[in-house]
Amino acid sequence: MPNDPMRWENGKDLADRILPLLAETSPGFVSGEEIAGRMGVSRVAVWKAIQRLKGHGLAIQASRKGYCLEGRPDLLWPSYLAWLLGERFPNLSIVYRETIDSTSTLAKRLAQEGAGAGTLVIADQQGRGRGRLSRSWFSRPGKSLLFSILLRPQVAPERLPSLSLVTALALARSLEKQNLRPMLKWPNDLLLGGKKVAGILLESSMEPDQIEWVVVGVGINVNYSIEDWSQELAPRSTSLQEVTGKSLNRAELLRGFLEEFSRHIDQWTTAGSFAAQKGAYLERMAWLDRVVDIRSGKECKRGVAIGVGDGGDLLLQVGGEIERIRWGEGSLVIDRNNPIC
Repeated sequence: MPNDPMRWENGKDLADRILPLLAETSPGFVSGEEIAGRMGVSRVAVWKAIQRLKGHGLAIQASRKGYCLEGRPDLLWPSYLAWLLGERFPNLSIVYRETIDSTSTLAKRLAQEGAGAGTLVIADQQGRGRGRLSRSWFSRPGKSLLFSILLRPQVAPERLPSLSLVTALALARSLEKQNLRPMLKWPNDLLLGGKKVAGILLESSMEPDQIEWVVVGVGINVNYSIEDWSQELAPRSTSLQEVTGKSLNRAELLRGFLEEFSRHIDQWTTAGSFAAQKGAYLERMAWLDRVVDIRSGKECKRGVAIGVGDGGDLLLQVGGEIERIRWGEGSLVIDRNNPIC
């Protein structure tokens, strides 16, 4: 993480500035007079800003004692994230967009312009979110957790594929704190009940002997209901809300992920390989010891997924041989009589 203080784009209006103050004093009250004095504005301006916050769905109680924020809001505003994450991640650089084509597209541009490691690009909705193999990533406003993190890891380029597995493991462990049991579909998906709930996409720039930068894009289906899915997506997609039966707070989920991600990245960087984390990954690996089809470009192979290597490659037993697959897209084989892929 960089040494720059936490910062964010998008000019902060008064509501942005008031929200962290309300969160800091919750469940207590803070008077309108105190808010006005700290912000250097009139009490009328404070009242208008409170109404704007209420308009975004925040439960704010007003009384003679002042204003009280009830609970933690499900908002991704940079001012609020700065307060929520600041103590644990003081060096994050937050870039927020309400709507964006892709958080990873912006993160890559910022990387090319020299942005530091620890830049977090987050949005409420993506218009052109991307998954592997140029697939689109479905999203609706306020129902997904969509973000990209810029890293500049000092590791050998051949280790980069395992970063996708490290990220998936960190995300799985953060979701396990919500009493969920996600499975990891190599190399970059998380499944709940056999359906996709989250995906990870790595994009990078490398020199022959070093990694210049890596953008880790993450998309999580958080508060979708069954009715939100199209007929095409319904059989293979799910959300945290569908599985838990309750709405989850995206900002809190982000904090939980970043805590695990920071710890896993430190371990991955210092350990020299994925070996130290491989056991934990295998415990959660979907389709382990099952017959799968793996498509890599125009090539497709069928075999038994028997594990992963220290570099993050899939170990596929094909006949009497074990092949190492560095990248590809897998599918579970239900009927072995069906043609490969």
